[in-house]
Amino acid sequence: MSVKGKNSMVVNLMFLVLCLTSVVAQKTTSGSITYTINLAPELIKSISKTNNPNTRAILKNSKEVSYALNFNSKSSTYQKNESLYNESKQKLNLVATGAGGTGIFYYNTEDNALLKQLTIGGDIFLITQNAKKWKLLNTSKKIGKYNCYKATLLDKNNKETKVTAWYTLDIPLAYGPKDYNGLPGIILELYEGKFFFKASKIELSNKNKIIEKPVDGLNLTQEEFNNRFKGFFDEK
Repeated sequence: MSVKGKNSMVVNLMFLVLCLTSVVAQKTTSGSITYTINLAPELIKSISKTNNPNTRAILKNSKEVSYALNFNSKSSTYQKNESLYNESKQKLNLVATGAGGTGIFYYNTEDNALLKQLTIGGDIFLITQNAKKWKLLNTSKKIGKYNCYKATLLDKNNKETKVTAWYTLDIPLAYGPKDYNGLPGIILELYEGKFFFKASKIELSNKNKIIEKPVDGLNLTQEEFNNRFKGFFDEK
């Protein structure tokens, strides 16, 4: 075969690879991810050493919970998984509280809108949150079949926090659990101090999924919300 023929073959092969890559990318524009959330192993170990009966009761009632991230190419929502959420309202489940409670988290990539809808004492609040800032690291690992990379959350002073995320470029959409968004790929694992989030089920589709933006509630900034409920509970 001539050099010209070989070059033509290489060009055609590259074109085929690009086409296949484009097709795969098109199939990852919509979908859903189920996250299972547990207490961090370090916290469980620490609590198990205490003799305080109330603290031990909290640990006993803090069971694994499941939340769903639904998304399309432009926006996402994150909330408790109704089909799997069977926690008793009479018992305090620390994991359910840390996972997001009954709130709905909404993120839009076009205008970078980040909203959290909460119901407190019968009142609905729609809280506008600030975008997250991340430090991308070169550390990588495999989660299932996905190649993942590590990122550390930065605070308002651009200092590293203890929150770390593992995201995958194989699904190049900037979504994750709760209000953790803005990375180059979807988050499959998240370590949030006391809590550990892990993607347990991933469903991708080439069909457009309708994502509804929460609109009900009193509009507040995160700072306004914090001031309103200062002294009742800590809000990040």
